[in-house]
Amino acid sequence: MLTSIALVWLCEYFYQKSPHKAIHLTEFQSQIIKKEELATATLNTLKNVLIHSTSDSLIHYNFPDNDISYYQFNQDELVYWSDNHIDIEKLEAKDTTGWHFAELPNAYCITKSIKVDSQTLLAVMAIKYNYPYENENLINNFSKDFNLDKRIEIKSGNPKDKYAVFDSRKQYLFSLNNTDTPVYSNFWGIAGFSLSIIFLGIFFFVYANSPKLL
Repeated sequence: MLTSIALVWLCEYFYQKSPHKAIHLTEFQSQIIKKEELATATLNTLKNVLIHSTSDSLIHYNFPDNDISYYQFNQDELVYWSDNHIDIEKLEAKDTTGWHFAELPNAYCITKSIKVDSQTLLAVMAIKYNYPYENENLINNFSKDFNLDKRIEIKSGNPKDKYAVFDSRKQYLFSLNNTDTPVYSNFWGIAGFSLSIIFLGIFFFVYANSPKLL
């Protein structure tokens, strides 16, 4: 009985402390670098496709479903896109050597592009969606592989921020920020509630089956 009470209290303790650990920066940073490496490898593959084939050959490439979009420009004119989830109308494709943060109309992203003669290949990695309104289909969640609550904010800050995020070359990208509304852990909340139900069930079972005093 005392063990059950202690477990419930422990879950409540961690639940109340969970807003201080809502941002798992090390895990998030590691995932950024993994997806960055994947996107860079894909850009290099697409570059080889363009070098050794025709400019419209990308339509046959099988892109993975990982919230990274790819675009092909011919002298600044968009001629191919792997999907249309991200609004890149205001994004300028430049030949860059690294990743850059971009706040687009419907998503926070990081981007990288490479030149292939007169062509430009652009990779856009969605970090978190930022639709002007939400419904059952449009939800401002973090994209695949980023295990963060949707209430965590993204801002263009500076490298000294507590939750600053960097690319694999240690170049600053953006910062994560705790919202004013505490983000509690669903795990500890559900665990505490479940243990409470189990504890009450055991209590009433023991009470119902104990010898009655006359």
